[in-house]
Amino acid sequence: MCRSTFVLVLAGSIYLAAAKSDFLTGLQDKFHETAPYTVIKDAETYQLREYAPANWVCTHIIKKQPRPKDMMKMFWSLFQYITDENSQNLEMNMTSPVSFFHETYEETMMRCQLCFYLPADYQEDPPEPTQDDVYIENRPMHTLAARMFDGYMLGMAEFEQHKLALQADLKLAGDEEGIDFSQFYGAVYDPPMKMKNRRNEVWFVVNK
Repeated sequence: MCRSTFVLVLAGSIYLAAAKSDFLTGLQDKFHETAPYTVIKDAETYQLREYAPANWVCTHIIKKQPRPKDMMKMFWSLFQYITDENSQNLEMNMTSPVSFFHETYEETMMRCQLCFYLPADYQEDPPEPTQDDVYIENRPMHTLAARMFDGYMLGMAEFEQHKLALQADLKLAGDEEGIDFSQFYGAVYDPPMKMKNRRNEVWFVVNK
């Protein structure tokens, strides 16, 4: 369920958040700040990127069968954090990308994580979450293999397809060292009202 419903719920949640917060007018401008990185290899179908240490605000659930309402609750928990549910009652702009990750947990359970990149103004001293299910995740310097693709995502099938294509291209180029292909991130960069030239990505972590 986590795989099949996540993207639809994510898009719907962003749309509702936009309406609730008056982001709807000129929402695309609100996504101007993107998690920074340095491209260390630019291949035809993928990039190897180096990301500096950065703070992300995250939440996750662990369930045997996560449901759409669980996914929506995760998004709203993060959205409430950036609007004022934090120790300083600050309101922050939405950034990009929204990253999501899922993995098998203790054989029979699924762990689904959703994260927002924190704006640069709050990277050094992020406000503490006031909700129990929200936390700040410091991602250390790391390397990602990333594949970018267009399209309006309606489910996990598209992300799975591009994950397999990225895996094949990395192996063909001899860049597969240090990658656990059983785990990957998905990333969405655009608000749902943008219909063309959308930016989506799949990521593998390169452990060197």
